[in-house]
Amino acid sequence: TYAAGIVADPAVLDLQVISNFTSSTRKVCAAVRDSFLTTMSGTYNLVVLLSQDSIIDWQDYMGVNMSNYIHRHVLRDAITSSGAWGELIASGTANAGTKTIKHFAYIIPQNYKGVVCDVSKCHLLAFIYNTATYEIIQSEEVKVNP
Repeated sequence: TYAAGIVADPAVLDLQVISNFTSSTRKVCAAVRDSFLTTMSGTYNLVVLLSQDSIIDWQDYMGVNMSNYIHRHVLRDAITSSGAWGELIASGTANAGTKTIKHFAYIIPQNYKGVVCDVSKCHLLAFIYNTATYEIIQSEEVKVNP
C-alpha cells in the first residue's frame, strides 16, 4: 500500500552509473553522478555495491537440500571505500542543481569463498540514502559487462 501511494511521486534526485570493465584484469571502473532535482535538507550517503545473479549452488529450501538452487542478486562486495554505509555526498542543505561525481575502481576476484564469480552476471548497484532515516532516495543498477 505504501509503495502504491508513492510510485507516482516525482523524482527528487537523478542518479546515473557508467561502468567500464577490462576483462584481462577483471577491473571494473565506475563513475556515479548524482544531481539533486529539488532542495533537500539532511545528510545523504552514496553506496555502490557489486552483486552477482544466477549462482547455482546448494540451498536448504523448506527442509529439502537442493543442489541446483538458483540464487538471485547475491551481494558480493561493497565498492564504496567506507563500505556498506557509503560515502558522504551532501550534508545540511543540498540545493536543487547540486551535482556530485564519484569514481570507483574494483578488481573482481575469480571467486568468493570458493564460489566462481561469473562477471557476465554481475551488476553494480548504486543508491543514495538519508543517513538519519535510512530512506533510499534513489537507486540505479547497471551490468558490469554488458
